[in-house]
Amino acid sequence: MYWESTPRADDPSVADLHLSKAACVGPTGVQYIMGGIGLGAGIYAMEQMIGHPILWASVQFLGTAHVGADVTIRTELLHNGRRAKHARATLYSGDKPIHVVSGSLACLETPHAETYFTMPEVTPPETGTPWDINLNPVSDNLISRIDIRDAGSNPKTGVGYLWFRSKDALPMSASWLAVLADFMPAPHPATNKCTSLDNVLRVHKLVESEWVLGECRVSEHRNGYFHGDINLFAQDGTLLATGNQTGLRWGT
Repeated sequence: MYWESTPRADDPSVADLHLSKAACVGPTGVQYIMGGIGLGAGIYAMEQMIGHPILWASVQFLGTAHVGADVTIRTELLHNGRRAKHARATLYSGDKPIHVVSGSLACLETPHAETYFTMPEVTPPETGTPWDINLNPVSDNLISRIDIRDAGSNPKTGVGYLWFRSKDALPMSASWLAVLADFMPAPHPATNKCTSLDNVLRVHKLVESEWVLGECRVSEHRNGYFHGDINLFAQDGTLLATGNQTGLRWGT
């Protein structure tokens, strides 16, 4: 998968990731790693090294790397707790850190749970409008690997809905949801072309689902910045994850 790195035999805390087109976005000739892929790669590296599922993770973007680059991921266990383990994964392009991913991994599973967010009623994916926002799709890049359907939006309320389906039938994972959460600004015309400063993903429950619904909410855009949130639901209504980010609007 696009975010999966390979641990080094002599040091499992260090892993290597080659950036294919499927990990990148942007116009022809300037294809770069998508922020959600960077977060997903950090999550994958932490889960593989520490052996527990991610509970939450946040990425701060310091730089970028382009298609064909070899990225090094260095993972550190910061706190080996009984209920949660804290970790950090830093992505490097050469000697330059480009993404810093921090997170906690869950160690407990209990039988009781209550969820208070419910899936909104929207147009089903089969009848949704194919999403075309002119994000410079390139053959075999990340955008081309995802079937995205518009399920309605209202710029006056800042709320929009997108259905996502992997054309490669990727299994459900926190890393896949990290990629989808990065589309949070997409439905709103004021933020659909932006530069993210950070991404945060909080994982609730993973269940298999062909389609994932993103309930995207821009809470504010001001002075060239924006803040927003996303709720990700499986087709059966299960709340998979929530996320949020702050970003820079283009052209401001």
